[in-house]
Amino acid sequence: FIHQTHAVRPLEIESNSFCAGGTFLSNGTLINVGGNPVVGGYTSAADFGGLDGLQAVRIFEPCPSASV
Repeated sequence: FIHQTHAVRPLEIESNSFCAGGTFLSNGTLINVGGNPVVGGYTSAADFGGLDGLQAVRIFEPCPSASV
C-alpha cells in the first residue's frame, strides 16, 4: 500500500503460503514461514507458484520511514 497515492500492489508470492505462520522482528521485518505443498490434481503453479510452501521462508522488510 502506498500511502500518498492509496495505491495497492499485490505481493509476488512464489509458493503456497496457506496455513503459514509468522512473526515480526524488533526492526519491523515480517518473517513468514511454512505453508502447503503444491498438490497434484488440486493445485498448480498457476495458483500459488511452483515452489513447495512447506519449506518456504518469506521475508518482508519495512520501508524507510521517510517513504511512509
